[in-house]
Amino acid sequence: MLVAVGVAAGTATTAAAEAPGVSAVSVIGQGSGNLPGDLFPQWAGDPIDFTVNAQASPDPSGTFEVTHRRADGSLYTEFSGTVVSVAAAGQMAVVNGVITAADDPANPGLTLVGAKVAMTFDERPDGTRVGFVWGFAGQPVAEGQGAVPFFPLSSSSVIVKSGGRLGPTGARTLTGGQPSQVPARQLSGTVTGVDPATGGYYTLTTSAAVAAGAATTTAQGTFTYSLYQPDIAKSTSYSGTISCLDVGGDDAVATGQITASSGNATLVGKRVAWSVYDDGTDNWVTGILDSAATPVHGCQGPVPVGIGTGGHITVTG
Repeated sequence: MLVAVGVAAGTATTAAAEAPGVSAVSVIGQGSGNLPGDLFPQWAGDPIDFTVNAQASPDPSGTFEVTHRRADGSLYTEFSGTVVSVAAAGQMAVVNGVITAADDPANPGLTLVGAKVAMTFDERPDGTRVGFVWGFAGQPVAEGQGAVPFFPLSSSSVIVKSGGRLGPTGARTLTGGQPSQVPARQLSGTVTGVDPATGGYYTLTTSAAVAAGAATTTAQGTFTYSLYQPDIAKSTSYSGTISCLDVGGDDAVATGQITASSGNATLVGKRVAWSVYDDGTDNWVTGILDSAATPVHGCQGPVPVGIGTGGHITVTG
């Protein structure tokens, strides 16, 4: 489920809904890379392979397979399953699935079959990046949401088709080698735009940071969001604190809690997530409020779908 920037409106659209004559939503291909040591020191350099064949039209369907080997070639874990949802915009997509088969010699006491997974794909011009959330590792999984695509693949044939849904189309090449530790992550600036869900005008201002080498959950920061709708009675604004921030390439996800609201006091205390894509010139932004249909989990968010028309939020990390 993708929710547009107007989170207060609670309006949602599914990526499976295709307009006549528009190509179907799909994520298809295979990719491989070596796990980065700054994020996974215990598995630094281990090769991991992803295979995905996911479609969202007319109904979500497909399969996925993930294989993790140790540096000596021995199998660490391998699992496969069925796709339950696909959400895509521009060059980015989130694929949700359920594991149906597994071979896990490294963790014989861990139950993988039946666990939910989420994989985020960013088909960048300088190479595909992947993010993942594994339910069997104790991570909560929300349909249509995932981690930032933090893992650059060394080889990839993955192709994201978004069915004409506008979204991130970054063209710049990200430079720099593998850092020795997780770099500092920052999110800072103000962006304005038109909420695709309501037609209202929004302004998002945020400033958040995580120190180099620190966990995403040590983030400190704030956000302020205002939505001015054609029906002024439905306009609202709120602000709060950010408690989790993660960055992968041009993409960032920040999650936190609303602490003050003007126009809708029931929003105070609700969790919120912001997905921000910074291609160096434009921003793509999507926000969601915690609800039964769209739960907000730490440092997880949807694909950004609303392009900013003014200002800029800079993503660094």
